[in-house]
Amino acid sequence: MADRILKPDSGNDLKLQNNGNTSSIKINDDQSIDVTLGTSSGDDFAINSTHLVVEGDTGNVGIGTTDPSTILHIASTASPILRIHHDNDTSSESLIQLMRGAHDTFGGDAFTDWQVRNNAGILRFEYNDTSVGSLTSAMSLTYAGKVGIGTTAPNTLFSVEGDGQFHDPSNDCVLFLTQGNTAASPTHSRIIRNTSGGLFQIRDQIDSRVDLTIDTSGNVLIGKTSSGASAGIQCEPVGAVYSIRSGGPAGLFARNDSTGEVIRIMDDGVDVGSIDTDGSNASYNTSSDYRLKDNIVAMYGSIDRLKLLKPSRFNFIANADKTVDGFIAHEAQEVVPEAVTGEKDAMKTEEYTVSEAKGEIFTPAVKEVTESNVVTTEAVAEVILETDVERPEELTEGQQWRETTAEVTAEREVPDMQGIDQSKLVPLLVGALQEAVTRIETLENA
Repeated sequence: MADRILKPDSGNDLKLQNNGNTSSIKINDDQSIDVTLGTSSGDDFAINSTHLVVEGDTGNVGIGTTDPSTILHIASTASPILRIHHDNDTSSESLIQLMRGAHDTFGGDAFTDWQVRNNAGILRFEYNDTSVGSLTSAMSLTYAGKVGIGTTAPNTLFSVEGDGQFHDPSNDCVLFLTQGNTAASPTHSRIIRNTSGGLFQIRDQIDSRVDLTIDTSGNVLIGKTSSGASAGIQCEPVGAVYSIRSGGPAGLFARNDSTGEVIRIMDDGVDVGSIDTDGSNASYNTSSDYRLKDNIVAMYGSIDRLKLLKPSRFNFIANADKTVDGFIAHEAQEVVPEAVTGEKDAMKTEEYTVSEAKGEIFTPAVKEVTESNVVTTEAVAEVILETDVERPEELTEGQQWRETTAEVTAEREVPDMQGIDQSKLVPLLVGALQEAVTRIETLENA
């Protein structure tokens, strides 16, 4: 059967129109085609029922569906549903451009125009940066599965160049680091978290142990979660370090495969002493080089000064059952001032805690999470478990503590105790002994 051809005269258009004049198909003389649809529900343009549908009332376009819910709605059981292909294998032109605002040209609005492009196997997400007059890559995904933020050449599975932030407005901010066969059942697991109470912590998730804490005062705590006299290591921003242990040495300093300094003591950057080892013994050294000294003279009258010392036997109040030999600091200070620190009956001001900070233990609220109109995580309200309690050393997983009543501190005057370095009495003892030996030799030779 021969084709039936319907065509207008030269210079005219061919138009098919319904009786209500609401819908029409017009083949223009310039070879363009116009399809006009009605604005009522059902005034649709369809090709083969569902292959392509344009709704008259909404303007939504559906491919594979008769009821498109967005400007473009594609429905299919095939895989993939959508393929975007640039024919030029060497081109790095954009595949998708996303624009916002009242402009038709890409790049017409700073920071609001985005594009996605396949650049030699690297998928890049770029935005229009008018401050530099070019596109800036925000994120890159390589064919090796490496993700880069702020870099176009990530060299690890996840690379970030620039500042980053993890933020949870209602719960602890947590970063999980795991190692093992699977992420769900790791062999080792660490959590880095910023608690609602302002503590930065590194926690062993498997053993439920807090390994490191940085509190709101900047103290670094290892093996403990709060400053104070409990066992662990406490490093303060002012430079003080506390190492507290119930059994065994609280501090251990060693050299491997060599002898020499183990600890160096300095004052304003100048060496003033050290603790050394020769492999068998420890030496406690203080500065004594002749080049550090002036006005050097021989000692005399050492026996007379020695006789002024008042060695005593006593017990310390804290250890009443043990009697020891020694000196009373201020008495020895009158004879050998450099052997004693502090002043007799001195006082100092110290800050102390009148009452500890109190707070409440709670499980935080959980927000509802919805994916594809399906609730995947139910909302859970916050639950207060305990109130008016001090910050606990450990919390059950999922629980948090927050301060409700601030710590109260005050100042008081306490004794500033004197101390003595009895090794500094040795020069006087030697001087007195030498004088005594001289007198003995004089008598023996008389």
